[in-house]
Amino acid sequence: MPEILRQLLDLHALEIVATASLAFYVILAARENPWCWPASIVGVVCYIIVMYQSRLYLEVGLNGYYLVISFIGFFYWLRGGKGQTPLRISRTRMRKWIILAVIAGAGTVVLALIIGNFPDLDWLPRTDVPWWDSVTTVLSLIATWMLVTKRIENWLVWIVTDSLYVPLMHYKGLYFLEALYGFYLVVCIFGWMTWRKHLKRQSNA
Repeated sequence: MPEILRQLLDLHALEIVATASLAFYVILAARENPWCWPASIVGVVCYIIVMYQSRLYLEVGLNGYYLVISFIGFFYWLRGGKGQTPLRISRTRMRKWIILAVIAGAGTVVLALIIGNFPDLDWLPRTDVPWWDSVTTVLSLIATWMLVTKRIENWLVWIVTDSLYVPLMHYKGLYFLEALYGFYLVVCIFGWMTWRKHLKRQSNA
């Protein structure tokens, strides 16, 4: 193996594993396959380590949330419907959209102010992108909840979120993850179109 390739793999090994696992996760989720959640578990464990090393501390916390909710999502997709049947796709009502918008705005401001003014410690250097880190974190929390509960509009929220993650990963030099989020954008469009067909099929049935 060429030395430069070996060094690249050593440097980005966890990032590569996270990228591959999370790519499988989003593809399976777009196809409404509950096995997306075990793939998510593998990816987020690696991702937690990578984000800590990159000083994206809200991403560390966010992926801790992902880890827990992946277990919940696996069970919920299999047994979350009526009579413990598989969960069905649904739409998000306007009242819930208003609540989510308020949470997104307030959550972003609060988190940005907290991490932007956090003491700069030797073992925990202060982040240099508090607002960027905050808005992607809050939107990801909302989109993940929508995905777990099978709200079809989760794909629209993910498209906005991933559009913000691509330049953030580039800025941090996480090029495999930058490519992953670019890939996510394509898959999210596919997921939106696929779930619309599934929802229409449910309605007709």
